[in-house]
Amino acid sequence: MHPWKLKKSEIVFDDFLQITKDTYALPNGKESAFRYLSNIDTAAVLAATPQQKLVLIKQFRPSVKQTVLEMPGGIIDTGENPRTTAKRELEEETGYVAKQLILLGTYYLSPGGSGSLMHLYFARVTKTGKQTLEPEEDVTVVLKTKKELHKLFDKNNVLVRGALPLALYVAERRGLV
Repeated sequence: MHPWKLKKSEIVFDDFLQITKDTYALPNGKESAFRYLSNIDTAAVLAATPQQKLVLIKQFRPSVKQTVLEMPGGIIDTGENPRTTAKRELEEETGYVAKQLILLGTYYLSPGGSGSLMHLYFARVTKTGKQTLEPEEDVTVVLKTKKELHKLFDKNNVLVRGALPLALYVAERRGLV
């Protein structure tokens, strides 16, 4: 691999998200422009109750115009660490509180279009809180066994957020579920 040289970088869209356009001198002598989303890092939690039910959420996602099954999680606020975000989002979205929080790993969400990272955690939880949703959130808590999730994944169901199978796989490999 030969190094690419950044020639120019400019923000071409700036609202809730930023889109950056970088122009590179390529190893073959040509120049090429690449556009990508600003980095918005997130944290998500695969949580298990004492009865080994996995605490998930369903919510409508406007970008795909459908309700999606996913782990509780959200954007890491400025100055907040991923662990704090994971605990906060779990309680806000589900009412469950993490007794134990274990980092499963940190992964790029979509490196072809963004440098954003997702920090995945596993939590053992108790139900002591209550949902405290943002005004634009409409979240339903769903409890599933890992067997039920495997059946869902086997159906090649696209209505599941992509990080969920990864988190379950890593948690299983580590003997957490």
